[in-house]
Amino acid sequence: MSVQEHIVADTASGPYAITTGPDGALWFTLVHSGQIGRLVPGGGLSCVGTRSP
Repeated sequence: MSVQEHIVADTASGPYAITTGPDGALWFTLVHSGQIGRLVPGGGLSCVGTRSP
């Protein structure tokens, strides 16, 4: 087994609540920066901003 660390753009964003989606990707929230992140099994990382109420 190996572990690979991925750096998010905002280090104070607070990754939280990681779950596996039906697509096999890991989905997580970045609670302090208002984003949702997705990490695919091949290593691709993407983050999308959410709208504020």
